[in-house]
Amino acid sequence: MKNKFFLKILIIAVVAGISSVLIHFYSLKLKEKNVLSMSCVRQDIQLNDERGDIRINYPQLSEMDDREKEKRLNSLIEKDAMKILERDVSDNEGRFTAGLDYDIKYMDDQAISILYKGWFGAVGARCPDIAMATSIDIERERILTLDDVVSDYDQLYDLLTADKFENITKWDGVAGQYTIGQDYEYKEVSTLMEDLNGDDEDIEWYIDDGHFVIVVLNGLPDYNEYAISLQEAKGFLQKEFLKKIN
Repeated sequence: MKNKFFLKILIIAVVAGISSVLIHFYSLKLKEKNVLSMSCVRQDIQLNDERGDIRINYPQLSEMDDREKEKRLNSLIEKDAMKILERDVSDNEGRFTAGLDYDIKYMDDQAISILYKGWFGAVGARCPDIAMATSIDIERERILTLDDVVSDYDQLYDLLTADKFENITKWDGVAGQYTIGQDYEYKEVSTLMEDLNGDDEDIEWYIDDGHFVIVVLNGLPDYNEYAISLQEAKGFLQKEFLKKIN
């Protein structure tokens, strides 16, 4: 009788110990997944000189354990945001005006995805609305291109042309006025597939917590964002990338 009693106590103790270990391990995983080891601060640049009137806001990482890595990543983000100043204003010999503000669409310890919106044009002329998107692999310290994340361009193309992506850009508070097919109806210089396989000058992309988004930089009227759920994007996105953001 005594032996049975001690056996029950032993079993209860073992089960309780295992449960405690599992709960502790699970808590660590949740902490690892949900708590960032860094944050972002806003960086503002305003210039007004003979060249132009420029206002650019972009994020900078802070509170990383590796401060040297933080500096390298911030330099990468800053340099990428400044590419707006490389735009062509050849039809204007005078000053130009440019502005950008940002929205961090996704951030964890593995990746950050940033959407910039603003304007660019000659002073005194109509300034088109513009968009730029940047996604960065934090571990590898590099900007990710479509080639880095897409495994099947044919499937991506098919989904885009079948209007499986939703237009999420809002103009005057209304979204979804154009399809990507309409964006490309008027284009004579390049096709959608050529731009997908291009140099990111016509198409960029970003992710948020639940979507993969293609940004047509020269759209109707000025740019458009087309979103599809990450679940539906699994067929054309690389598995390594999906693991990084899940």
